[in-house]
Amino acid sequence: MDEWDFLDEDFCHEFFEDTFTVVVIYDIIDNKRRAFLKNLLNSYGNRIQRSAFECLLTREKCKTLLKEIEKFAEEGDLIRIYRLNQNVKKVIYGELNEIENEDYYFF
Repeated sequence: MDEWDFLDEDFCHEFFEDTFTVVVIYDIIDNKRRAFLKNLLNSYGNRIQRSAFECLLTREKCKTLLKEIEKFAEEGDLIRIYRLNQNVKKVIYGELNEIENEDYYFF
């Protein structure tokens, strides 16, 4: 039986976006490992909370990130990854720190 691909399943089945938002949240007890994951995610996106990142990724960058997280994850870790399509609307209340970076966008 084929394994379900996180990126192949599209919400609407009518289109596949060139880029999409991925939200990664995590709970890792070990300080060194948590810092490593924070640095990894920081290279892909914007830290929106202490243990949450929002990334605008291409399909290939997302696959690379998922492989890196899969290699990193250990028993006892909690890492959740949400892929959002263009139908998801976002509203932000509070301070928004905009940082320019050519690899991703901030909303």
